[in-house]
Amino acid sequence: MNSHGALVVGDKVEMLTDESRCFKTAIREVAGNGLLVAAVPSYVGKQIPLHKCDELSLAFYRETGRYSERVKITGFIKKGGVQYVRMKQISAPVKDQRRESFRVPVRLRVTVCEYTEEIARVLSLCDGVLGATKLETVESKDISATGIAIITKREYRPGEKRLLKIFFNDPQGNASPFTICAEVVRIMPMTDTDSYHVGMRFINQTEQMNRVLSKFVQGKQQEQMLIRRQEPQFSS
Repeated sequence: MNSHGALVVGDKVEMLTDESRCFKTAIREVAGNGLLVAAVPSYVGKQIPLHKCDELSLAFYRETGRYSERVKITGFIKKGGVQYVRMKQISAPVKDQRRESFRVPVRLRVTVCEYTEEIARVLSLCDGVLGATKLETVESKDISATGIAIITKREYRPGEKRLLKIFFNDPQGNASPFTICAEVVRIMPMTDTDSYHVGMRFINQTEQMNRVLSKFVQGKQQEQMLIRRQEPQFSS
């Protein structure tokens, strides 16, 4: 596997449509002329609709970060009952700056509320817990100092803004939450369920908010590293 840049056979990729819908697949073939072959992703047991000449983005990960490139669908093939899509690379890989900050997988109680410009203005001044229309309460999948991913059955749209109340320490939601505004940046349907993995980036962050988030993420990272070190090691 390359430390950065070009895709290779076996790379797991996220196929992002122009509607910011994200589907997971893997690269099966790579040709020298920029041609790629990957299995057509499926959602809830059905293959997602792709068409010849469609253009979309492929996102993939390296130790140095997240990269993405544009591709154009040139056709389809079927092997052993599996449908594959042929794609032509039409742009060079570019590092995606949205994933610069370290993310920790952690389940947190998150209350999603309506967003207004007035809420954003007041929140930036006081960092307080505000009265806002509640939409739903969900769990997080991961969090960083710059964003959060939640699991939800609600269909959000890219660009939507929401007020989030995140409970760092109390899974029952009895403690005062950390409150921040966020914008939906991508939606990934989850395989074989009717739920979505929704990625949001934090907006209107104050320095205090950034300090709280960074401290929490670093603490969780250290906890997880300690657990891994304490796990028994088995030699083959």
